[in-house]
Amino acid sequence: MSWYALSLPAPPGSLLGRVLGGPPLRVFGRTSYALYVIHQVVLVASTTLLIRHVFEPYAPNASTLTLQLALYPLAIGGSLLLAQLSWRFYEAPAELGQ
Repeated sequence: MSWYALSLPAPPGSLLGRVLGGPPLRVFGRTSYALYVIHQVVLVASTTLLIRHVFEPYAPNASTLTLQLALYPLAIGGSLLLAQLSWRFYEAPAELGQ
């Protein structure tokens, strides 16, 4: 039932319409598919490569979980950046037929 309420259009001048039509959610909506596709690869690749080749040689006794948690903000930021770049240089020109 709640999915039905969320699928109804919000009047443009209402508070809900302004919140759902605001710039942060519009950017997220444009890049959400690219973020979905990219995020897992970036998370796994960045944490595995950085832990194995950068941190382990200098801190061999450090907990892998601690290192992963420290690297997640960097990986999430990288995922957001790659998703935005993918939309800008791949998806947007494809939508325009260029």
